[in-house]
Amino acid sequence: MTGSRVSESLEDHFGRAWDMIIEAARHFSPSQWYEARDTRMQPSRIVYHILMGADRYSWLGDPKQFPVQRQFPLDWLESPAESFLNQEDAVHQLELAKSRSLDWVKQVGEAGLLEQKPAWPWTGKCSLGQAIYHMRHLQHHMAELNAELAQRGLPIVEWK
Repeated sequence: MTGSRVSESLEDHFGRAWDMIIEAARHFSPSQWYEARDTRMQPSRIVYHILMGADRYSWLGDPKQFPVQRQFPLDWLESPAESFLNQEDAVHQLELAKSRSLDWVKQVGEAGLLEQKPAWPWTGKCSLGQAIYHMRHLQHHMAELNAELAQRGLPIVEWK
């Protein structure tokens, strides 16, 4: 597989994963955004965590600067759900995160995906591993959002 195909494939799959998450976030009503039987499954909490991950895994700066400059600093497990973004702002931030993820793939480039060390060592041995880790993170939380939609009798997001 050539580098170009690697980048193009990542961009395609990231785009589809982000589109599914954005659609899922829109399926909740504003009154349901902060509520769930299990607090960990509150849509506002899940989406905030997705945004936190995207902020980290598409970070282009020095990893040592990330804790100071990160965009989403709240503790996603401990903070009250109402402290997270409202639904409209969250959807807007998801759209921006999609762009950042796609830009990250382009900026790292063909050779960088295969040869560059990841910014976050737990994600793998190269930047491609970091990208795949990020994609798996998105898919995991997309499944949570879909489960919450189904439990509430709302339309789930079809696989893309």
